[in-house]
Amino acid sequence: MAKKLELPKSHLKYIFKYHSKISYTEFKKMIKIHDALQLIETGYLKLNTLEGLAIKVGFASYNPFFTSFKEITGTTPQAYNKEFLSNRK
Repeated sequence: MAKKLELPKSHLKYIFKYHSKISYTEFKKMIKIHDALQLIETGYLKLNTLEGLAIKVGFASYNPFFTSFKEITGTTPQAYNKEFLSNRK
């Protein structure tokens, strides 16, 4: 985003924090989890692992993804997927 706006990352983070109640880092984490939710709902986990999902949405590994997912959604990725699949039937 900073590259497209031709701004230093630090300046973009400062502007974002100034105009928002959350940090830029927290916003990026929320976007990644939102992307993960969409992928789960489109059946991504039928052919891929949770670790693959974590990497696909931009996390370095499963552990930070799991922690962020639970923090933001209040549930685990496995539980969300299971609940989503049971609600589809």
